[in-house]
Amino acid sequence: MTITPRDIDIFILTYNRCKFLKESVQSVLNQSVKDISITIIDNASTDETESYVKSLVKNHPNIKYIRNKENKGSEYSYNVAKELADKTLMMCFHDDDILHPKYIEIALKYFNKYPSLNILSTDCHTPETMSNGNWEDVSDKAVYCSDYVELASLMFYEGTFAYPAVIYRTSNVKETKFSKKKFGKIDDKPRCVEICKGGSALVLMDKHFLRYRIHEGQDSLTSSTGPFYNEIINFNIYFKDILCTKKFSYNRLYFILRNIEYLIYCYNMGKDESLSFKDFVYKAYKEGGACYFSKLLFNKYLKYLCRKLHHRLRRKIKPKRKIVCLSENN
Repeated sequence: MTITPRDIDIFILTYNRCKFLKESVQSVLNQSVKDISITIIDNASTDETESYVKSLVKNHPNIKYIRNKENKGSEYSYNVAKELADKTLMMCFHDDDILHPKYIEIALKYFNKYPSLNILSTDCHTPETMSNGNWEDVSDKAVYCSDYVELASLMFYEGTFAYPAVIYRTSNVKETKFSKKKFGKIDDKPRCVEICKGGSALVLMDKHFLRYRIHEGQDSLTSSTGPFYNEIINFNIYFKDILCTKKFSYNRLYFILRNIEYLIYCYNMGKDESLSFKDFVYKAYKEGGACYFSKLLFNKYLKYLCRKLHHRLRRKIKPKRKIVCLSENN
């Protein structure tokens, strides 16, 4: 059965970001394919969001508005979307980002080309000026991951996977049991890997499919919400358990080389000053969230050599991924 624009539910989760929401909604309305079902789930905004969306609904019969009685957090709104979704595909778009006009069109073509596809996303970029205009021409080249292990490898080593643009096969979302509690606000990658299980994944390589906004008040820039120590450890253990099943493998090497970078990134995001970063890494190693090589990067005698080796390997090692495009016959 051919998947059409009528077979995708797009949910936009929002809270007090009306000035950004207007551009996000418009980018969905501007898609090259029409008849897309859009549902805006408002987490009890106190700004002009409600009046703006109600005016939209009057002029766009394909837009629905759901307003939560109180702010119960983004995970609550995600679960509302999960329950409401009744089409073949679903997407939970963010209220502060902007989609390229051809994104849904190309995504649907890939879902039709690969019946096993459970999840699709893209790379992204942050332009100096966020707008719905002056769109770049885009390439439909993509990295094809035949299973969740390949997706985990791509996510962990290259990191090119934009959560706001993820399109899921709805049945997999509904069947996947996932707890955000273990990972806090860095749950996006583990969640997507879990949803991928039993099928394949695809990540568009062109960063111009998604304009990702950086702004004050963004959750990823707020240290008060983590990630906390146990969440960082759980995140790294999760990927370690997937990528390090074999004693000698490329995936194990990818984990070793990227492990310290994720520890640094998450540590700085959470700004936990109760431990120095060195002590943080040593503690993480004891609890299984850091590899031995990450520990050696702080060794009194070997750190200089190990850091040079790490830098060189990270520069040199480029995994061979399967690259596909829509014009190919696979």
